[in-house]
Amino acid sequence: MKDIIGVQLNDLTQEKIQRWVNQLAKDHSPKTVANAHGLLSAVLKEYRPSVTLRTTLPSKVKAEIQIPSEAEIRAILKGAGAQSTSCRSCWRSGWASGSLRY
Repeated sequence: MKDIIGVQLNDLTQEKIQRWVNQLAKDHSPKTVANAHGLLSAVLKEYRPSVTLRTTLPSKVKAEIQIPSEAEIRAILKGAGAQSTSCRSCWRSGWASGSLRY
């Protein structure tokens, strides 16, 4: 927030806030930028309720989920040895293979 530290609330404009968000987005994740913007938004809502922000935030990054294959699960269980008794039970019952229905 150092780009806006020292700026009086009455001097904050939509343009200054957007520039701050753009600068922050260069080296922070979209989640961090959204959190910082949310904090600023809450402060403005409390102390300058007439201000409505229309800031464009960076797009969220969708996590790519990788599900191990049955062969990979077997290798993991084999590597776990005696410590994997409960894991093996879950896997054999269908819990780990996704055959359980919620």
